[in-house]
Amino acid sequence: MARPGAVRPALISVLLEARLTDYLAFRHYFWQAVERADAEQIELAISNPCFEYWFLLHFRESGAFFHNGHELLQELRQHIPAYAKNTDIFDQLYPLTDTALERAERQYTRHPEREQDRYPNPATTVYKLLNSLRTPK
Repeated sequence: MARPGAVRPALISVLLEARLTDYLAFRHYFWQAVERADAEQIELAISNPCFEYWFLLHFRESGAFFHNGHELLQELRQHIPAYAKNTDIFDQLYPLTDTALERAERQYTRHPEREQDRYPNPATTVYKLLNSLRTPK
């Protein structure tokens, strides 16, 4: 059992893309999952519009709105031209992780829409997960 206030990290990659066939149902189940995680004191690692936003932050700062994941992938491919979802890019990302952590936290905490939207576009909370794993208990 977690002590009060403790964060139990869980990595959940949620893709928020315009091509979802039933966007309203998706939003319903997404927020239902967020509420359940909150009740269980589980911190979610969510990236909006897609997980690849976290990868992009390894290469450059980006606060521009992305209409969908495809648009973001085009930006990421400027840095990793052959990127595909099954591509092993660990060796390219790992040396830049500290930079990505700083960018992700700065982008999330300063995002102008964060007060109205817990997971604004673009933003990622992956930095919270990694920081909790790096912090000795």
